[in-house]
Amino acid sequence: MTLSRHLLGQCAVIDDSTDVATVDVAGLVRRLLLFDTYTLYSLRLKELPRLIRVFGYDGLVALLSSKALRIYCDAISFSQIGQHPVTERRRREGRLPLGSYDFVSVSIAYWEPYIEDNLRILDSTEGIDSYRCYTLKKLVRSSLVRPTVDIGALAMQQLQVDMTNNDPVIATAVAQTLSQRLGTTVAPGDFRLRIHRLNEHDVTAESDIPDRFGLAQIDVHTVIERALSAVGSVDQRIEEMRALSAISGFRPHELPIFGQKLSFIVKSVLPEAQEEQFQRVLRIRGFPELDQIGQNTRLDAVQLLAIRETVECREFRSWLSSIHNAPDTEINERIASLRARISAFLHTRPGSDLRFLTTTALGAIPGLGIPLGILDHFLLEELLPYSGPATFLNEMYPSIFETPHADRYAGSLDYRFS
Repeated sequence: MTLSRHLLGQCAVIDDSTDVATVDVAGLVRRLLLFDTYTLYSLRLKELPRLIRVFGYDGLVALLSSKALRIYCDAISFSQIGQHPVTERRRREGRLPLGSYDFVSVSIAYWEPYIEDNLRILDSTEGIDSYRCYTLKKLVRSSLVRPTVDIGALAMQQLQVDMTNNDPVIATAVAQTLSQRLGTTVAPGDFRLRIHRLNEHDVTAESDIPDRFGLAQIDVHTVIERALSAVGSVDQRIEEMRALSAISGFRPHELPIFGQKLSFIVKSVLPEAQEEQFQRVLRIRGFPELDQIGQNTRLDAVQLLAIRETVECREFRSWLSSIHNAPDTEINERIASLRARISAFLHTRPGSDLRFLTTTALGAIPGLGIPLGILDHFLLEELLPYSGPATFLNEMYPSIFETPHADRYAGSLDYRFS
């Protein structure tokens, strides 16, 4: 199904005091007219009684039977459990201090019973007898869509990526949450915020929000928590779009976050943005820039083509698109750190040979072979992960400006990639 021909979205809001859904019937009709398929993002199936009153029993049956109207009914959300030992892992690792966060995706463990419980709303709906109620329940079940049982996993992964990369969408969400909290407009540039990863699950936030806005630590913690949850909710919507091949109707408060995410993605793939980031990295590291190549300079095209196909160059291109919001110090540390240099060496041929000889020789000692193999794996893959960007900049890019090979092109300059 073409994405633009399929809409996923709500058409109702629930009154918290009465637990009754108010349905936007006009909006539902427009969506049925404008899209090949409208998948109703249902609020616990509470729209059904109102739809029966508007379209009649036969009309609702016709809509559902036509497949023009589908129903998506699930309950997925993000929960922050850093200060609440509600999981075995959290109990084992202990509570996090305020300002640190551990997000998990929460979904319905038993979806079928959840649906059956929600379908009971039809039992008390006026105008349908028990037989019609049974028939309609069966039809609603057949109209339900549920992409996968692990829906929410990709959104959780994306939230982790957003936090790791300090995606600008986070600052947008925090500014929006602060504006609601303070009752005044706050822009992303009005404060400083950095998310730092503590481990695979946990992150901590560093900001000047307390000083800028006079908020207590608990209030700042809550603001950032709600903002990160909002980013996760948008990621969840995007995952649902991907799973159902549908465009999603975002709620008004989600639009600034989604718009920032789209803007960041578009900016990341623009060629000018990539070139700008490349020049920025070169300036930070003090490397000569390609603009320094003169009119009479000759380059080795074969080596250039070879180098652009290396894993390191591909990783470098990917890394460039993720550093728009990273400070210069972080970029310099990533490229210049001893960890990256050692990692680059250990993944070269001499490094591999040294690693092989060391583990082979020590592996001959009884009892040491397996532990050293595990430690070697840990060193390479966990403690010293292979850094393609570091290898590209530290080993490959500088070679462009090495001493030219006079024997290749007499009377001209030949810069070689090695």
